[in-house]
Amino acid sequence: MDFVLSMLRETALIPVVISVLVAAASSCFSKLECVGAIALACGFFAGWASQDWATMKPARYLDWLPYAAILLAVAAVVSAGIPNKFKWLVQAAAVVLVTWLMVPSFPRLQPTRPVATAMVAVLSWGLIQASAGSQTQVPQRVLVAGLMAMGTSVSLIMAQSFGLKFAQIAGMLTAALAGALIFRSERIVAGLTVVFLPLLCNLLFMGYASSSSDVPWYSFAIVPLAVLCFRVYPKDSDQEKTRNCIFAGVLFALVLLSAVVPAVLAHPPWEEDLASNSAVSIVHVG
Repeated sequence: MDFVLSMLRETALIPVVISVLVAAASSCFSKLECVGAIALACGFFAGWASQDWATMKPARYLDWLPYAAILLAVAAVVSAGIPNKFKWLVQAAAVVLVTWLMVPSFPRLQPTRPVATAMVAVLSWGLIQASAGSQTQVPQRVLVAGLMAMGTSVSLIMAQSFGLKFAQIAGMLTAALAGALIFRSERIVAGLTVVFLPLLCNLLFMGYASSSSDVPWYSFAIVPLAVLCFRVYPKDSDQEKTRNCIFAGVLFALVLLSAVVPAVLAHPPWEEDLASNSAVSIVHVG
C-alpha cells in the first residue's frame, strides 16, 4: 500500500499544477463557460503525457483516455452555449463516441463490445443527467469533494484488485479536479460531471474487463451512490450550513468506505491467513 500511495503522489503533481493554472487562466475570460471541465481535461491530459508508459498515438483502448477527456470538455463547452433541448443530444453523442473508443475489443469480452458500450454509455449519460441539478443545489466545493471521493474510491478498488495502472490513471483524474476545488465560480462546476463521470465509468469497466486485474462487478455501485449523495443533499434554506457539512461528510465517508468493502470481499485477508496456516501445517507434517 505504501508503494501505491507513493505512486499516486508522484502522478498527482502535474495534473494538480496544470489544472490550477488552466483554471486560473480560464477564469480571466468572463464569457468562457465550463472552466472546471476545461481545467480537468487539460490537467488529466498533461498528467497522462508525463508518464513513461503513456503513448500519444492511440493504438489500443487505453490510449484514447486523454483524447476522450478533451472531447468531453469540448462537448461540455458546446452544450453550455446551446438551448437546453439540444444539450442532451450533444452530451449523449460525445459519451457514446468516447465509450466506443475506450471499451476493449477483447475476443471473449463479456458482455460483447456493442452491449458493453451501450451499458457504459447509458450509465454515464444517466449519471450526468441525474447530477445536473447538483450544480445549483450543492455547494461547489462539496460537489468537487464528492467527485474526489468517487475517484479515490475507484483508485482504491483498482489498487486492491491488482490494476495498478488503472489505479494510477484514476488518481491522475482525481488530482486534475484541483483547479475546480480551489477556484470558486458558477462557471467552474458547469460541465464538470460531463468530463469526469464518463471517464470514471469507462475506467471501471476497463478494470473489470482486463484479465490482469480483478475488479468486482459490484464496484460500479460507487458512482451512482455518490450521485445519490448529491441528489439528497439538503439545501441551505432548509438546514444550517454546519448540519449540511456534517451530512455531506457522512455521505462521502460512506462512498469511500464502499471502496474498501468490495476490495476486502474480493481478496479477503483471512484467505491469506488460511493459506499461511496450511503451508505451515504441510511443512510441519513433512
